Amino acid sequence: MKESNLEYISKFENLDYEQFKQLALDPNLLPHEKVGFPGSYRGGKEPLIWQDIQNKMSNLALAEQIILDIGPGCSELPHFLLDLAKKKKSKVILCDSKEMLSQLPDEQYISKIEGPFPGCRQKLGTYTGKVNTIIVYSVLHYVFGEDNVWHFIECCLELLAEGGQILFGDLPNYSKRTRFFNSIAGKKAHLEYIAKNNTNADPMKNQPPNSIFDDSLILSLVKRIRDKGFNAYILPQPDHLPMGNRREDILVERT
Repeated sequence: MKESNLEYISKFENLDYEQFKQLALDPNLLPHEKVGFPGSYRGGKEPLIWQDIQNKMSNLALAEQIILDIGPGCSELPHFLLDLAKKKKSKVILCDSKEMLSQLPDEQYISKIEGPFPGCRQKLGTYTGKVNTIIVYSVLHYVFGEDNVWHFIECCLELLAEGGQILFGDLPNYSKRTRFFNSIAGKKAHLEYIAKNNTNADPMKNQPPNSIFDDSLILSLVKRIRDKGFNAYILPQPDHLPMGNRREDILVERT
């Protein structure tokens, strides 16, 4: 029996660290599927996502930097980063599972740290206060199932060099999602979804597991980061990104 679109999408819901390891080694999945995204969410969109990351992180344009990517996965995104770093003669540290890291190239300018962050923090001890750029893209909301999100953020802050930047990107904001589906554009999108998938599913009926990320949590994280002496900003995602109507980013800068 042919798999329905809803059944296909459900395979990528409620994932944890161990399940991502299994996805990474599945030869039947496309690169964006291995990192938990169905084709309708990420297929052909990663060049746009990468451009948005570069627009927000000015340090990526600098030469001879130390860059840490926490949870890079094995889709197109880390390859874009590695290509840029090679041109800029920067060092890249990739922190992820052995299964994900095995899908990425081995080069002299690349260091691979196995294990979930911040559990592998001790392996990064020599980089405390020395990392110029930290990318944490579409990762932070999974931390709730594995660790304390504030502890995770604090460990990132400890690694950041003076003038450094962190992007906690692609955060699902349930409050923003609610505002969208209550808007004219959101109601239209819902009707189109119903017609396409032959379902009466109500997007507001069941809260997604990551719905703990809402306005109050995101604003509180920004305040706590600022209270630590860092600048922090909530940035929107452009409309052409796959989930720009319900996700946003936090940019952190150490002055």
